[in-house]
Amino acid sequence: MNGISRAYAKIIFKCFRFGINLFYNSEVKQIESKKNYNRMLKMKQFVYLVFNFLTKNLEKNKNEFLVKINFYESQFFIRGLILSDIVMTSEAWEPYVKKKFAVKKSDTIIDVGAHIGTYCIPKAKEIGNHGTVIALEPNPNNAKILKKNIDVNKLKNILMLEKAANSKKQFVKLTLSNDPMLSMITNDETEKTTEIESVTLDSLVTDFKLKTVNWLKIDAEGSEILVLQGAKEILEKFHPRIIIEVRKENERKMKEILQLNKYKLEYLGGEYFFGE
Repeated sequence: MNGISRAYAKIIFKCFRFGINLFYNSEVKQIESKKNYNRMLKMKQFVYLVFNFLTKNLEKNKNEFLVKINFYESQFFIRGLILSDIVMTSEAWEPYVKKKFAVKKSDTIIDVGAHIGTYCIPKAKEIGNHGTVIALEPNPNNAKILKKNIDVNKLKNILMLEKAANSKKQFVKLTLSNDPMLSMITNDETEKTTEIESVTLDSLVTDFKLKTVNWLKIDAEGSEILVLQGAKEILEKFHPRIIIEVRKENERKMKEILQLNKYKLEYLGGEYFFGE
């Protein structure tokens, strides 16, 4: 990436980051409301269209152009040419989840779909050295940035696994979407994929000698039912609080599994539910 391209990329990054934060601060202070959430969804397609048009000649550099920002009083690397990285580190991103995800010192958290660390980095700092975060991120491009963010913050209480969570241990195909936030387990032969290892969450209890699990945060892009099926013992034995993103077609099955384990469910916003 030459100097001119880097300078152009920095301008695009700064403009969109400023615009997203300005929109949040001026227009959607009550972003939790259904009206404002739907408004953001409508704007999302247009914003992505403009961003992708402006950065189409820099496509091959999208995973290499890194920008260091301040994120929840942490040093944090994001990819300045990937709009989802910019959005995920703005105030506009999932405020209903942040509000509910209130951890305590020494908690044990399993973060399924840790991405680049937007949840597990701040939570690792909150729970302290006596707490533990197990962060699963199967997408190799995301995992590379996640590791960098763990290292730059010198966090020793995050155990990172470049693996997917599943109902059983096996190798599966993972899509490598243009938007790395949308990578998912697939059987679609037309998609660009990579083979990765998947594990059950129950196996992590034995592997890491966990005495308890206080939180499950699950963002598995459609594989959430498989994740829950692989966490049967955790749900029964530890009954952790759960924050889970659920595709509409999986809602009924998710409710069956969690209600069977005596969970009370609360809709948070977007596609997220909270269970305790």
